[in-house]
Amino acid sequence: VNGEIYNHRDIRARLGLKYEFLTGSDCEVILALYKEKGIDFAIKIYIPEELPIDQCDLGIVVGNALDNAIEATEKSNFDTKKIEIIMGVKKESLVIVVKNPFEGSLRKDKDGNLLSTKDEFYKHGYGINSIIKVAEKYNGDVIIEEEERKFIIMITMNLKDL
Repeated sequence: VNGEIYNHRDIRARLGLKYEFLTGSDCEVILALYKEKGIDFAIKIYIPEELPIDQCDLGIVVGNALDNAIEATEKSNFDTKKIEIIMGVKKESLVIVVKNPFEGSLRKDKDGNLLSTKDEFYKHGYGINSIIKVAEKYNGDVIIEEEERKFIIMITMNLKDL
C-alpha cells in the first residue's frame, strides 16, 4: 500500500513529536491521525508475508471491517475508545477478528440477517455483505456478535486448496 497516501511525509512531520512511528510505511500515519482523535488501536497480526488470498479480497475484508469499527467508535460516548484487530492463521484458515466499542444492540431482519444501525438503514450494510461474499469465496465464514458493549466480527477464510 506504500505510496497511496501522498502527503504522509507532511503528516508524519506534523505528528512526529506526539506519536512514535515504528515503520516507514505511509499507512502508519493513519493510526497516528486516529490516535489524535482519541481512538486507540490494539493490533496483533501473525500472518505470513505471502497468503494465497487475492490482495483486493483481503482489502475488501479488512477495509470494510475497519471502516465500520472506526465509524462506530467515533460515534460512541465511551471514555475508552479502542479498536482491537487480531489476524492469524489457524488450522489452514486466515482468521480476522475486529472488536470495537458498540452502543445499542444488533438489529436483524426476519431472516436473521444483520441490519445497519444507521439512519435509513436500508441504504447501508453493503460493507458487511461484501465481507460475507469474500469469506464465502474462500469457503469461510463471518460471525458477528455483541458482547460486553463491543461489536465483534470474526472472519475466516480457508487457505487450503485455493
